Amino acid sequence: MILHKIHLSNFRNYFDREFSFSDQLTIIIGPNTTGKTTILEAIMLLSTGSSFRAEREQEMIQTGQEVARVKVLVETGLRPVSTDSINVILTPGVVQGKKAPYKKFALNKIDKRKSDIIGNLPSVLFWPEDLYLIIGSPSGRRRYLDTVLSQADRLYYRSLTLYEKALRVRNKLLSLIKEHVSIKQDELSFWEKQLIDNGAVIHDTRASYISSLNSFVLQEKRDIQFNVSYDHSVVSQERFDTYYDAERGAGMTLVGPHRDDFIVYKGDAPDEAQHLKKFGSRGEQRMGVLWLKLAELSYLEHALDIKPLLLLDDILSELDTNHKKLVLKSIYNQQTILTTADPAAIPESIMKRAKIIRLTSD
Repeated sequence: MILHKIHLSNFRNYFDREFSFSDQLTIIIGPNTTGKTTILEAIMLLSTGSSFRAEREQEMIQTGQEVARVKVLVETGLRPVSTDSINVILTPGVVQGKKAPYKKFALNKIDKRKSDIIGNLPSVLFWPEDLYLIIGSPSGRRRYLDTVLSQADRLYYRSLTLYEKALRVRNKLLSLIKEHVSIKQDELSFWEKQLIDNGAVIHDTRASYISSLNSFVLQEKRDIQFNVSYDHSVVSQERFDTYYDAERGAGMTLVGPHRDDFIVYKGDAPDEAQHLKKFGSRGEQRMGVLWLKLAELSYLEHALDIKPLLLLDDILSELDTNHKKLVLKSIYNQQTILTTADPAAIPESIMKRAKIIRLTSD
């Protein structure tokens, strides 16, 4: 799979711009605020169906515009080779005074659901904010799991979508019960079964992925190893019954995969003294993130039987010399798009082999 082109229309700071990419390495050079990350955001939008930095679709629409568009041309890995067109239209929910979908996807000009788009352009993003996978909150780590696994497994994405819907409804029912509103037990039981059935798929898929992470070894640095412990919240009728009084008092569901987390340790086995968030140096934490990202890259390649696109957003300035070498070595294994504000940070031998895109602040 190769990403050939992307066209941006009214997308953040781009009014109407097209970029083409090398099938090996493309380096996007430009000062901060020139739109380097925006290009990667648009790619990830069509890879995962969501932005990695915008909370609402409206944030990606250029100020003063009602509609933004992103379109990519992708060469599939199928035989015979074909080129797919994937695009998305973004709106604030209203266009010319009429209600409109916030996001509308299409594949080869045929309208598609978000679930049909995810996985057609598998991508792995590595950017400075990924440090929060180690030091941040559990919600960020759950979002990481969902992003990876939704690209690899359509059943996972479907189960996640159904689980989140059931969770919203059950939380609403519990909130009403908290306010002493009478609710039929059959209605509560129906949504609990949805949570149990879909939660089991989510748990099993996450557990399998965690297991694959723990079997991943950096061939270039076999002396550096990390281990991930899956802190999962089991969802079952027994636990719903046990926690019912607490959930009724809280007005929300207190057990299930929406409470999951994982912990990264240095070494090949969980050891509290090696807890990376609590005791790791900043350099060790960055190495842990790099290990996670390279493991993610390997997982998606094996799960999908194609090489994912690797997106590196201005991370070289964040890494020391040894870690930088590991990243630069990985760019030769698949199509890579790398952004930087400092081209001097990239060896000349790599610059000569890359397609260069230069952005200016004009």
